[in-house]
Order: sequence, then C-alpha cells, then structure tokens
Amino acid sequence: MKPKSRERIFYIDLIRAISVLLIITFHFNQQIGAHGIKAAEIFKQTFHSENIGSLGITLFIIISGAALMMSSGNTLDLRVYARKRFLAIFPLYWTGFLLTAAILFVLHGHVRGDSSHWKFILTLIGMDGFLYYRIPNYYLLGEWFIGFILVLYVAFPVLRWMALRRPLVLVLAVAAIYAVVTLNYAKLFEIDVVHNPLARLPEFVFGMLFVQYAPRLRWPVATLALAALCIPLIWSLPIPHIYVALDTGIAAFVVLAYIGQTMKPEGRLLQVVSFVSTYSFAAFLVHHNIIGELLVRFMNMALSHVEVYFLYMIIVFLAFTAGRLLTGLTDALVRFFRPPAVTLTPANP
Repeated sequence: MKPKSRERIFYIDLIRAISVLLIITFHFNQQIGAHGIKAAEIFKQTFHSENIGSLGITLFIIISGAALMMSSGNTLDLRVYARKRFLAIFPLYWTGFLLTAAILFVLHGHVRGDSSHWKFILTLIGMDGFLYYRIPNYYLLGEWFIGFILVLYVAFPVLRWMALRRPLVLVLAVAAIYAVVTLNYAKLFEIDVVHNPLARLPEFVFGMLFVQYAPRLRWPVATLALAALCIPLIWSLPIPHIYVALDTGIAAFVVLAYIGQTMKPEGRLLQVVSFVSTYSFAAFLVHHNIIGELLVRFMNMALSHVEVYFLYMIIVFLAFTAGRLLTGLTDALVRFFRPPAVTLTPANP
C-alpha cells in the first residue's frame, strides 16, 4: 500500500538528509588525507566491513527507488515521467557544471578536459562521470552517480510495471541478475561493481517495493534490521563488499524508517530535515569541488580536533548554501526559458 501519512514522508526526507551527510563526511575525511593534513577523522569513517560513504550511497539508491514509486501514483504517463526526470536532473546539473567550470577557470586559469571536444557530449547527457573510468572527459561534478541513476530512471517504468503486477517475478528476476553479475563480475565488466546499475538493482527495487507493499514498521522488524546492520560493523566478514553494502544499506534504511515513522517532527527539527533533504542533490553535486578548493589551503598543515570539526562545519555550510543558491538560480532559468503559455483571445463580434 502507498504511504500517505506525514510521518512516512518525513522518514524519506530524514534518510535522504542522513545519506547526503554521510557522503559529504566520507569525502571530507578522504580529502583530509589526500591533502596531507594532519588531523583526526570526523566521526567514524570506516567500520570492520563497511564505510559511511558506501552506506550513504546505498541509502541514496534505495531512496531513489522509493521516491520514484511514491511520485508515480496509480498511473505512469511516460511523457510526463520523462519530462519530470529530465527537469529533476539536467537543468541543475548543467547550471552547476557551467558555474563550477567558470569558477575553476578563474581560480586556476584552465578548463579540465582535452582537445577531444566531442567528449563534451558525455557531459550534456550526464554520463561524463559514469564513463570517466573508460573515457577521460570534461567531468567536473556529480561523480559516477548521475549517469548511474539516469540508467535506473530509464529502467524504472518496466520495473514499476513488474512491481505492481508481478512483484514476485520481479524479486526473482532481480535476484537472478544480481547473482549472475556479482558471481561473474571480473569476466563481464570493467566498471567498478558499486557503480554498476545491474549490481545495485536490489537496493533500487527494494525501495520501490518497500513503499508499495510494506506496512507500517513494527519494533521487532526494526530490531532484526538493527542486528543485521551491526554484524558487518562489528566483525570483518569474509565476503565481497558489494554484499555487505546491500545488507547494511537495507538494514539501515529499515532502522531509520522505523525511527522516522515513530517520530513526531515539528518546529526546528522538521525545518532542518526538510532543508537538508530539499537541497541534498544540489549539495551533492558541488561538495567535491568545495572540499577540494578549501582543503588545498590547508595542505600539509596540522589541525587540532576542534579545528578540523570547525573546517568540516564550514564545508557543510558552504555545500548547502551553494546548493540552495544553485537550485534558486536553476529554477529561475527554467522559468525564463519555459515557453510562454498560449492564451486564446476570443474573436471580436
């Protein structure tokens, strides 16, 4: 059944907000080391079998499937769906790319890329980061996730049809694809397994099925999910990481969904979660460059515990401030370039 209550909408926002903060935190800690900065890591970066960046991405994938299923309603008009997905990704992505390219050009005096200008097509269609492992290009922001999620957007109408009419067949088909892909990965693909949409289908489809069929969560289910989440965090498991990511991501989603469903959000908490969730995608797009441009100014320095946390808070603030400004500018540009509505004036008698 479709979730309709305010609490269930809140838990989606809550998990989206947590996922993007996990990703930003992970990349901040990575860049601290890459810039030779002597400082303690923020919070906890890695556990025995999982890291917070991987967990954040898995939650993002699950949320993507859940949000699409929620927004599609009882019927799916493919033209309306394609238009909404286009407007959800490309205007923000293109605007962010042009602004980032302009700022980096002013700061460094050159534009990333090479003389093969045809590769800019990959940027126009959002596949530059996704294909960068194979084709060096003009990639600047969004990492591999933009092209990755676009592939899943294309697959969604078929997955949705199966989820509504043949959910068991869908589960079995996804399980079979997942098994074949992960067990024979080195023979089939060069792209990193965590970047491969076929290897992440279970998370995406889980999000779809969860919001479509899962009843309101009860504490025994959340308790079992918490146990499943803790096992790979406490012990090192002798299994490939892609399986750990699936387990921890689904378990964390269920635990956080239960928490979000039982909370009664209001006031400042509701405002903060809503703000972070609303601008999470824009902040995700720009956070890498903000981290890089800021941390280079602290290259090879030593920072105290307080200083590194202060630097982290500055970066989070800048990422979401830039995300909000980028979203506002993009919305204004979309309104400006949108064709005016045609008004039919009745003929004079």
